[in-house]
Amino acid sequence: MSGRIILRGSLELLSPLHIGSGTDDNSDLDIALDSDQRPYIPGTSVAGVLLDHLSSAEASVQKYITAAFGKTDNGVAAQSFLEISDCCLTGTPPDIEIRDGIKINHKTGLTEDKAKYDFEIVPKGALFSFKVETSFEEENRKWLQILFNTIKYELEQSKPRFGAKTNSGLGKVILKKGKIHFYDFAQKDALLRYLKREDGFSPEETARYEIQRDEFIIDAWFDLKTSLLSRSYSKSPDAPDTTHIKSGNSFVQQGTSTKGAVSSRAERILNTLFKDKRAEYLFKDLFGFVNTKALNEKDANAKISRIRIDETVIAPSKIAAEVQTRIKVDRFTGGTVDGALFDSMPLFRKNKTLENKEKVLNLTMTIFNASDADKGLLLLILKDLWTADLALDGGKGIGQGTLEGVCATIIDQNNKTRINVEDPAQIASPDKEKLQTYVTALNNFEVQHD
Repeated sequence: MSGRIILRGSLELLSPLHIGSGTDDNSDLDIALDSDQRPYIPGTSVAGVLLDHLSSAEASVQKYITAAFGKTDNGVAAQSFLEISDCCLTGTPPDIEIRDGIKINHKTGLTEDKAKYDFEIVPKGALFSFKVETSFEEENRKWLQILFNTIKYELEQSKPRFGAKTNSGLGKVILKKGKIHFYDFAQKDALLRYLKREDGFSPEETARYEIQRDEFIIDAWFDLKTSLLSRSYSKSPDAPDTTHIKSGNSFVQQGTSTKGAVSSRAERILNTLFKDKRAEYLFKDLFGFVNTKALNEKDANAKISRIRIDETVIAPSKIAAEVQTRIKVDRFTGGTVDGALFDSMPLFRKNKTLENKEKVLNLTMTIFNASDADKGLLLLILKDLWTADLALDGGKGIGQGTLEGVCATIIDQNNKTRINVEDPAQIASPDKEKLQTYVTALNNFEVQHD
């Protein structure tokens, strides 16, 4: 051993986190707690996330990734070079939140029977310690330094996601105050600093491995056209029956809720375009599926979703929560049904004018390894959101949940293109033609057989 490399810092949650413990004492899916009953991120989870993310690096460096994280190949095992610590909560423990999960029947628009569950989350803003370290020898010193530079950079860019439901916006983190400490034991001072647990030398070397992830991203801003209500049920008898959901002290638009609306509209578009197996094929290939009707393990199969929709905080200065009192009317008598008085507190726009649209709600939708047909489908969904044809969350039947587009950025990493949209009628001709090729690819889609 010639020395040690240590990467230290703090992971801050940019969106809520769920890492399950396998228990159901407080909800259907409780979070993992350490011996002090505080949330934590197991080192095994960190290792798995980093390995999966770095597997997208260029092929020429995969031998270094494999060597660093260990492998088992044809019965021959190699131990990981890395020592990844559990990420322990720092600071004041946050209040654990419980969220509801449901499964919507896209044909009826209603919750499927026995498909409701709840799960615990750690709210955004929580801080966790982070440390990865390794020993090095002269022959592997260079590539280990580059690997640590890569891990630091990717976490600072919030690219790896942790825990469950990452495709629904959970588990987004950012590395804060990350610093690489280098200890060359050939130098007496460096050895003493390591033994005393003092900071080491921080190399200026910034070389890193290129992570090549094929992503099609739509990052769009919307204004509220009508009120918005993603239901959260109050425990206080004096509070409204339902309010818009919060994470910490901020109103949020859940990725799970938005993804449900997007998937429902995608299925509707596909069934309109295609009257054959192409609709089901494209939908399952993009949004994933689980075969719950399999009669045996041989027939059981599943596919993970390739689309991610982030959770976002709704601009607090632009909205106000107002109580609405509602009733249920007996259609036979025309009177109010006894005991059917309830109230809700949706979000409304403050100081809204017809002439001035403002950035209130940000939706970021990402497709991994997207085909041109996938891109065309997501563009059609963006059009429906932009023109208030697709509503989010509850209250669609009474006009809630509609948006109007303000601006959008469309990024195609595979084709290295970036298109900015403010007024769809003013898109430059080359950009318009490029976007049209995606929609045309969707219209002309055919299932490829091996």
